Amino acid sequence: HYLSLLQRLVALKNTYQTDADYEAWMMGALNKAIYSTLRDCIEANVGDEAKELLNREQHVN
Repeated sequence: HYLSLLQRLVALKNTYQTDADYEAWMMGALNKAIYSTLRDCIEANVGDEAKELLNREQHVN
């Protein structure tokens, strides 16, 4: 559950970065949501998978 939410948030962030209506506060909110979901993943014992997902996304961008 948390991993799919994290994946969706990262995809939303990637899409929003190129949005013509980009606003810094919205990107900040997305980053906080991603961090919070990462913490949830760690608490649910899927932190390694979550970190791998984030590392893959970072290398793509």
